[in-house]
Amino acid sequence: MDRIFRTTGGVTSLACAADGVVVNGSEEGTLTLWDAERGRQLAVHKAHTDAVCAIGVSPDGRALLSAGRDKVVHLWDLNPKSEGGAVVRGQLEGHEDFVVAIAWTPDGRTVVTGAVDLTARLWDVKTRETTHVLRGHTTMIMWVAFSADGQRVATAAADSTSRVWDVASGAKLSVLRGHESVVYMVAFSPDGRRVVTGGDDGTARVWRAETGEELVTLREHAGMLHHAVFSEDGKRVLSVGSDGVVKVCDSFGAEVLRSIDATAGTNDGLNAGVVSRDGKLACTAASDHVVHVWDLDTGAAVAAFEGHEDSVQVLIFSPDGKRVVSSGDDGTMRIWNVEEKMVKAE
Repeated sequence: MDRIFRTTGGVTSLACAADGVVVNGSEEGTLTLWDAERGRQLAVHKAHTDAVCAIGVSPDGRALLSAGRDKVVHLWDLNPKSEGGAVVRGQLEGHEDFVVAIAWTPDGRTVVTGAVDLTARLWDVKTRETTHVLRGHTTMIMWVAFSADGQRVATAAADSTSRVWDVASGAKLSVLRGHESVVYMVAFSPDGRRVVTGGDDGTARVWRAETGEELVTLREHAGMLHHAVFSEDGKRVLSVGSDGVVKVCDSFGAEVLRSIDATAGTNDGLNAGVVSRDGKLACTAASDHVVHVWDLDTGAAVAAFEGHEDSVQVLIFSPDGKRVVSSGDDGTMRIWNVEEKMVKAE
């Protein structure tokens, strides 16, 4: 069953925990917790004195980081069954400007934050202390990501570069140079040996993580990339561009294996696009206010969710890929059951 929630203050960020709890941050500095299963609001917290810029849920769904334009980063304990659903455990103090990117290691013991102050910081979650400050970028950090084993972390920035760092020592391992403009995202291959980046220049690029050698350049998009990741087996790069195209490419040889026109005949670009964690599905939203889901193996449209009355600006998949959460300018957040829709279509 699909769920509709009325939001206030303008949704700036979304996160989905493994137990069906959805969290959104707002322009008013609030964090709202929602029960996706029962379709009800759990709690609203006045978390920040200015807009929420980033939120990130721990892998086990028991903790949350929220960062605001007030330059404060809160660490929350999540417990949907308790009154209020969340309580602040403490703050992560050290950044000199607001944080825009957050990631957790798979074991949940370490987090990385990327900020407008040109630095990324590694933190011990238990002590809330900075373990390393990652310096080198000359403009704000846009994205942060850990390798699957948690031993390396990558940063992407508006200075046209990405960097790979050793988590244990904080040492810089490589600088990835080649993009012609802002690098919006970065992700590791499953084995951690390669990195894919996506930029404002319309390219996705594959690099050797340890040396920074550029291995493959995918010049397949006519606009900025919303998302770029490896498939689960590392053999493909999956990318969603603002040009309205979803691409599946060979991560070793740059061959285009599949190209999907995701604009649904609107002839406009995409407002939002994201790939599921397992790399099997992509979700997009164009100017028709419809949320589309695509099978990346076949290129087929497997779901079209209608209901938003204005532009959709934010999309995320649930960790298991069974649901999509969308937020639009119509003041609603909607949770769509992808699995149910796909079963009905079979």
